[in-house]
Amino acid sequence: MVKNDGKSIYYDAYALCQKRDKVCINCSIPVFIWNGAKDDTTPVSYAEYLAKKYDAKEIHIIDDVGHIMYLLYWKEIVLETLNV
Repeated sequence: MVKNDGKSIYYDAYALCQKRDKVCINCSIPVFIWNGAKDDTTPVSYAEYLAKKYDAKEIHIIDDVGHIMYLLYWKEIVLETLNV
């Protein structure tokens, strides 16, 4: 079953393109960033920028994968967030 009529990537892109004057996040929430090294949509430089902006607890740059890397690493991502 496909949610959002298969438009989830469109909604992701739309959200990323919206202007944000200020980034706010509750400091008590740990932030983990995962990014594929071969991601042509969200480059590693953006992941590194977000890691600094959010004071990320952990940043993972995964070699040899692209934009939808979470499909391959979902288990690792979930386990990391559960072990906070």
